Amino acid sequence: MKGKIVAILAVALLAASFAIAAGDADAEPGFGDLPSIGGFDDMGGGSVTVYLDNPDEDAASVTVRVLTHGTANVLAESRADLAAGADNVPVILTFGFQSSGYRYIDLVLLDADGAVLTTQTGIQIDVGHSIWKDSLTYIIIIAAIIIIVVIAYLYMRNAPKRKAEKMSDRTFTEMEEARRQKKSTPSGPTKYEGSGDRKRK
Repeated sequence: MKGKIVAILAVALLAASFAIAAGDADAEPGFGDLPSIGGFDDMGGGSVTVYLDNPDEDAASVTVRVLTHGTANVLAESRADLAAGADNVPVILTFGFQSSGYRYIDLVLLDADGAVLTTQTGIQIDVGHSIWKDSLTYIIIIAAIIIIVVIAYLYMRNAPKRKAEKMSDRTFTEMEEARRQKKSTPSGPTKYEGSGDRKRK
């Protein structure tokens, strides 16, 4: 009885080892870590970074495709060459949406012949709203430019008036002092002034 149990266990162990070996031989590329979602807004910019594994002993060429969730509408796709045993190889796919809100996508991994290897479905993307898509933003910018131009024009136009007001603010004493200083300052040599020799004569 004991010998039969040992024989059964040996057969089971052998079958399990064959199954593991077969599983290793049939290993195919697949998705690794969860994808990273880049910044999306309704001006059209954004990216999704997908991570791929290749547990096979041979290199593999694959294609990653982004679809609108539940449809065959392709938003983006990218080809990648994976080395044998590759782990979490990043593949960046860029695309965009024209309106804000929550969007959902599916990721499909295809082999070199176009056959589907694996999929990830229902990935949520939060698409933000860009202020540059609002007409109010441009109205505010134009209004600010007009205000700056008007202020500069008024400042330059009133410059002579400010100068006159500044002159009129001077007191009578200050004006007399300025006149006296101007009068006492010699304007140049007179006809009696000359060289030292002529003065001695």
